[in-house]
Amino acid sequence: MDKKEEEKELLLFDKSVFLRLKTVREIKGLIWKESMPATIIL
Repeated sequence: MDKKEEEKELLLFDKSVFLRLKTVREIKGLIWKESMPATIIL
């Protein structure tokens, strides 16, 4: 595997991890919003 391919793999990996974290954060955010009064959310 040459350098370019390796970088591409890392980018794809980073992106998938980032997307997963983003969705987890959004899901937690939704749960949090529903359990908190709307006034607290900035």
